[in-house]
Amino acid sequence: MKKMNGVVVPMTTPFGEDGKVDVAALEKQTEFLIENGVHGLYPCGTTGEMFLMSNEERVLIVK
Repeated sequence: MKKMNGVVVPMTTPFGEDGKVDVAALEKQTEFLIENGVHGLYPCGTTGEMFLMSNEERVLIVK
């Protein structure tokens, strides 16, 4: 297994008023992190919202 190094960021998941994942905001957040030198992203990270999402939403976020 390859060892990870550098800055790996646990990401928050933005949701819209309707309670669904805000894909546009997620894309903006992802681009911001990459443009500012982050080496790795940890989507559905440590903030706990992962347990409130469906499997389909989790797959959408990772894609």
